[in-house]
Order: sequence, then C-alpha cells, then structure tokens
Amino acid sequence: MSKNKATSLVFEVTIKIVNRNLTEQLRDRSSVEYQAFSRQLLHEVESSFPPVVSDLYRSGKLRMHIVSLQAGSVAVRLRLTVQDPRVPVGVSTLAPMLQSLLASTVFQIDQQGTLVQEPGAGAVALSNQHTCVSVASPGH
Repeated sequence: MSKNKATSLVFEVTIKIVNRNLTEQLRDRSSVEYQAFSRQLLHEVESSFPPVVSDLYRSGKLRMHIVSLQAGSVAVRLRLTVQDPRVPVGVSTLAPMLQSLLASTVFQIDQQGTLVQEPGAGAVALSNQHTCVSVASPGH
C-alpha cells in the first residue's frame, strides 16, 4: 500500500486550552517547555481517541502532529492523518474524542474553541455541553 497524500485522510483538530498561556518558550519547538507541552498534549489527545482511532494510532496508520500554537490562552492546531483508506474514519468517528478531552485532568479545555474538521467537508464542535455536527458539501 502506498503511503502518499492521495490515500490519506487529513483532519484538523483545534483545541483551546485555557489553563495555559502561550509563551516565547512554547513558540520555540526546540525548547524544553515546548517538548514537555507537546508530549502532554499528544498523550491527552491519544488517551481520548475512540477505540477504532486508537487502534489506527497504535498500528502506525494514524499520524498526529502539532501544526501551530496561537495566543488566546493556547489554541492548538493538530493534524491527524489516517494512512489506511480501508478504515472508515470521518469527522463523526473522531467526535467522541472532543467530549473525552473535556475530562482532561492536565488541560482545561474551552469547549467553544475546540473542534475537529475535515478540510472542505464538515466539522464537529463542542458547544453547550453537547456535540454539534455541522456538515458542508465538499467544494469539488
């Protein structure tokens, strides 16, 4: 199986963490602070994966990395890349992860600023203590 962009599904996850502030050290990917923060964050996200997504991650068929950190406490953009098109993963598959992240004991998550989306397709966001699904047609 070829592992290229044509066979990968890409999702973007935005997580707004309100009990941390964006510092110069967190902007520097080589700093001890960034390394510790990213380890904690990726562990929390991994722990919140639904079983099918967790299986993909453990088997190396899902890659996760931090795209950017932005001010506003800390707004994190993650990219999740599923490299096995035979496994049906969609925004709705990843939605339970958002509720699980709210239970994090490490990070206080702002539900208004947290969502998962498939670029050009749809998004799932947290709001008002429940998961809302907003789906847009792909722009083909």
